[in-house]
Amino acid sequence: MKVFKEKGKINTQETLRIAVTAAKERGYDIISATTGGDSALALLDMADEMDYKGKIIIVTHAYVAGLKNDMSEEVRKQIESRAYRVITSAHALSAGERGMSTVFKGVYPLEIVAHTL
Repeated sequence: MKVFKEKGKINTQETLRIAVTAAKERGYDIISATTGGDSALALLDMADEMDYKGKIIIVTHAYVAGLKNDMSEEVRKQIESRAYRVITSAHALSAGERGMSTVFKGVYPLEIVAHTL
């Protein structure tokens, strides 16, 4: 297991290298979550660089209020033009508990996990 000394985007390239290497060795497909698409595009570059041949599915989310999506249409098109799929769905880990925390004025475990991710 790799433990990074610092948190943040500084670790993206090494994390992607570890993930693509493991997927190649084990014959796995890759499902990757992204908000705006930067990490997804970096993953696709890394996969090309490492000659990864498995499937890659990119997952992003939209906010229910107004269906706001943080991934621009331009980034979505960049990903799809490379023959990869982008799935947009509700943020599964926080939606239910956020409703409860709004009503009952508290913080719940899945909401903490969702904000951590």
